[in-house]
Amino acid sequence: MINIEYKRLFEVRFLHDYYLYGTEPGNGGSVKSFFAMSAENQTTRLDELVRSGRYDMRKDLDLLVGANDEQLFRNHRMKLVRTATGFFVGMQVKRVVANGGEIRFQPEILPPVDTYVTIGLSIANPFFGAISNLRLDQDVDNIYYFTNGDARDDLSLAAPIAQLVPGQRYRMGDLALVGGSVKQAVADNNGSASFWSTVAGKGLVNQGDRSLSPREEWYRNWRATVRLRSEHPVGVLRIALMSKNGRLTPIDENGLLTARFNSASRTAYPIFEVRFLSRYTYWRYRKRSGFGEREIETIMNGAGSILERHGKEFVTKNPRPLTRERSAWSEASIRLQDAQPGAIKAEGGKIFSDVEFNELNPVPKEG
Repeated sequence: MINIEYKRLFEVRFLHDYYLYGTEPGNGGSVKSFFAMSAENQTTRLDELVRSGRYDMRKDLDLLVGANDEQLFRNHRMKLVRTATGFFVGMQVKRVVANGGEIRFQPEILPPVDTYVTIGLSIANPFFGAISNLRLDQDVDNIYYFTNGDARDDLSLAAPIAQLVPGQRYRMGDLALVGGSVKQAVADNNGSASFWSTVAGKGLVNQGDRSLSPREEWYRNWRATVRLRSEHPVGVLRIALMSKNGRLTPIDENGLLTARFNSASRTAYPIFEVRFLSRYTYWRYRKRSGFGEREIETIMNGAGSILERHGKEFVTKNPRPLTRERSAWSEASIRLQDAQPGAIKAEGGKIFSDVEFNELNPVPKEG
């Protein structure tokens, strides 16, 4: 009897704070960014949302596989399987006994040393750009690029966040290291430290990931084999199966899968992450007929700590994340409606989300 065995080479998980931001499990109901939660509570939070059907990145991102990669999968008996969190790639293997008697897995057909799996990313959810901390301005010369080929923060596929450079042009939402902390630009600026606020997490997708030129030869060869309605994908994943960065390689220098049995008799394998921070915007509250004096007094008394008046509008003093789970607004004594991931507007170096007060969403009353 022929025993055919497949093992996972690697997995890619898309972790998006728009869906994951919320109540940290086992932490007294504290509401925060997923990336500010403990590693244990991150696992619990993600598992809960996947199990309940409330987290499924297949609704947001489509995967693009070119003809050459399809041939690679066939030739080396590999399979790509989509999951709610992303996808994994498996390979047919045979068991071998390594040093010390450890059982390891060897590819049935070993790929060449310079083999890459290249997967394009296209947007399935039209609101994805509104809820994700990606640059809004168009740049036909650079595509978001994620790889395990060089230095990374643990198993994140995003480029390490760079130090703030005085005099360099930044856009609202850009990330930089300032005084050793990851910070986000709260407005367009030229590298002035006063325009930045601290965010939680590391290994986050950032403006430095928009680094792939469409003129790269390997990219042009890959793009020629992919069906895509737009000129280019929003991003590309390129995973080296035998990376020189040994900590991030699916197959080691001995031609064995880095996946192995752990103490719980389960197979461990590289799980790469692409960590999306939510879009942060200034929430701008408006009323078409204008605010009455009593309404202005109510808003200032109940939410003056978080809102400031700009002409006929009220705007949050600081940008806030767009999240699926409603915010607690613990700083206000009146309940304000959250901004929604509809149209966002870039004005005067800032990004705004408008919330309209009307008959269906009246100005809240005190008490």
